[in-house]
Amino acid sequence: MAITAKSFDSQCEQHLIQQGITSKEALQHKLQQVFEQVEHQERALIALYRMLIPDWDRLERLEGFPVLGQEMWQYICQLFID
Repeated sequence: MAITAKSFDSQCEQHLIQQGITSKEALQHKLQQVFEQVEHQERALIALYRMLIPDWDRLERLEGFPVLGQEMWQYICQLFID
């Protein structure tokens, strides 16, 4: 079953809200928690996808990648570097 990009974006947004992520600050806090809880960057990357994408474990294939603004992308890159 194909899911439209708009529908998928809406599902991802709802998934974040269910986790209590409703602001930039809440997202940054959650991102920091992810990086504090994992030992390796591989686990951090998977945790980020799980945080963003509903039903991550049921996906067979993901085309494309999540898109963020420049500021948030730099923030996440810095977490990986640190």
